[in-house]
Amino acid sequence: MHWTDKIFQEKTFSSVYFKSRKVCSSRVNFNTAMFAFLFVAAYLGANFHFGMGWISFPSVIVTIRAIGEVGLTVTTQLLGFLIAGFAIFASITKPEIFIMLAKLPHTEGGITRLQFIFFNFMFAFIHFILFLAASVFIKIILPPNGPFSGLLQMFSSACPMVLSVLAGLLLCALAAWLVFILMLLKSFIWNMYQSILLTIAADGKLREDTAKRSATDT
Repeated sequence: MHWTDKIFQEKTFSSVYFKSRKVCSSRVNFNTAMFAFLFVAAYLGANFHFGMGWISFPSVIVTIRAIGEVGLTVTTQLLGFLIAGFAIFASITKPEIFIMLAKLPHTEGGITRLQFIFFNFMFAFIHFILFLAASVFIKIILPPNGPFSGLLQMFSSACPMVLSVLAGLLLCALAAWLVFILMLLKSFIWNMYQSILLTIAADGKLREDTAKRSATDT
């Protein structure tokens, strides 16, 4: 496949995400998030086993709201930082370097070096946008005395066990996702560093090739 066709191969956010997840997802990030999920799940399970003495159902809802608040603050602030970093990197890099990287295959995933660089950006962007959407959803659906407070109280009275389990799973998932988002920021900074080094190396190679061609012509 020609390199110009390859860079336009992904047509949607979902195709970019699933392709980037294969090469950009870090096992350390995933394991850390999974540890957070299991830790919260173990705490809630022990709390249920010993009679809900440590944290009650209303406290679980309050904690979910708190994670939504933190997620809304963190994602809105950091997303601006990530987009600014991406814009600066894209604007200061010469198009010739991008073309050269688009022709160089990456070590894994069947992608080019250029795709690997931009997949790292997109992988972080997509997770931050999705977590921002989840935080906004929590902010709208679960505010104190909000439009769904009465519905929650009704379900809590009718089937408290089911609602407690669902709220606990939601809390575990949100806590793990928040940890993953924070770990993803670390990976984003590292990938930015690697991308800059890669573009410097590509620029040096491009200059060397240009100098060799000029020497040959003369």
